[in-house]
Amino acid sequence: MSVKISFKIKLIIIFATIFTIITVFIIESKYFGSSNNNIFELNIAALEAAEDEQAATTDSKLVFEEQTADFGKIPLGEKRIFHFKFVNRYDTPALIQNVKASCDCTEAEWEKQPILPQANSVIKVLFTAKNEGFFSRKISVLDANSKKPIQLIIKGQVILQ
Repeated sequence: MSVKISFKIKLIIIFATIFTIITVFIIESKYFGSSNNNIFELNIAALEAAEDEQAATTDSKLVFEEQTADFGKIPLGEKRIFHFKFVNRYDTPALIQNVKASCDCTEAEWEKQPILPQANSVIKVLFTAKNEGFFSRKISVLDANSKKPIQLIIKGQVILQ
């Protein structure tokens, strides 16, 4: 014995299935956001929290005005510059031994000469938007008087134009 399903019933089943899939997608998007973007935002937040905690434990006395720069949305292929300003709180001149970025899309320039006590200086960071999506890059600053580097962060989102 075979069961025959009419064309109209097949059509109703197909439309009901499509409607259910679309409804689930809309509800998920409303409450959880786009799954790709939401995952990246959580990773950036976790990364920033860990890096902020690490930056707070450094023994360096180079005091930065800001340790995080948010570039917001950047079109793919464009460049952004941020100047991390700081003051030398040591009683002696400070020498920055190295500034290292976590990615080849990020370059840093800094004063190679000793920085006098209480003097201001800057680390210039250049970011090139090479890949689409959210980003968070770490810049490690090591001065001659400290054992642990200071962690600077640049973050944002690279978008297509």
